[in-house]
Amino acid sequence: MTYSNFFKGKRLLSSLICLMMLVSIMSFAFAHTPIEYNINPETKENSVIDTKAQKKLSFTVIDTSSPIFYNEKKVNIKNNSFSVDVSKLSGKTEVTFTDEFQNSVSFNYNFSAKGGRLLDYELVEGRDLNTYITTVKGIKIIYTDREKSALSKLKSYMNKVPKNMLINLKEIKMIPYSNTVNIAGTTKDSTITLYNFSKYSKATQKNIIYHEVTHTWANKLIDKKIIDYSYSDYNEVVNTDGNFVSGYAKDFASGHNGKLSEDFADSVAFYIINKSSFIKQYPNRAVYIKGLLNIKIQ
Repeated sequence: MTYSNFFKGKRLLSSLICLMMLVSIMSFAFAHTPIEYNINPETKENSVIDTKAQKKLSFTVIDTSSPIFYNEKKVNIKNNSFSVDVSKLSGKTEVTFTDEFQNSVSFNYNFSAKGGRLLDYELVEGRDLNTYITTVKGIKIIYTDREKSALSKLKSYMNKVPKNMLINLKEIKMIPYSNTVNIAGTTKDSTITLYNFSKYSKATQKNIIYHEVTHTWANKLIDKKIIDYSYSDYNEVVNTDGNFVSGYAKDFASGHNGKLSEDFADSVAFYIINKSSFIKQYPNRAVYIKGLLNIKIQ
């Protein structure tokens, strides 16, 4: 073999080794999901956490082949999920995970401190309020010291709500000010916001909270196609009973092409407050509501 052929063979061998290393590196890169895409929180980021009721945060992972570390300790991944202890955290805190190459991903939460106090949290933007969190039946209640007097009442009202109706309710916020249009309560998806709740009478408070809880329940019923968005089946029931349950329900239907969502919410509220009286006055609604309450929603 000549020197020329020898060096040509050596260069070829070197090129092959480099190619194999490159293929190996690329295979490794494609086989491992980057940590920022691999970990997904089960509790929505930037949520407030009541550490007295929720001591752990859970996460799901796509790729289980690479180890994940929290506070320098390897987490135990089972069935593509894991949990970490957050009971000792407080205030606005980043929950950070790293992989074996020290790449990291962080998720922000606001954890309650002693007594349920929420530090660095604005319930009302621009208002410096002492804000707290407590949990009732798995539902977070966020309130200020201005609404403490109404908190125990709210808890007692919630204890009378049928369990099936709470399937979609995650959070109640108690704002110690009036709404700009003087509405006592609003519902968005699974969150209820109450305005100046403590100023109302006990009877009105019951109607407000049961009415808004019904809206969260109706959202789930519609999502599961148990009732439709137009309340078609309920419309037949209302026609059989022959009238609206309140002036508000009637006015709303008149201004929204006959939509009966507010009549339904008021009806369920009255059903919970005084079932026997409601059955006598609105027998068809009562049968309809009872039938929905007997449906177990997953």
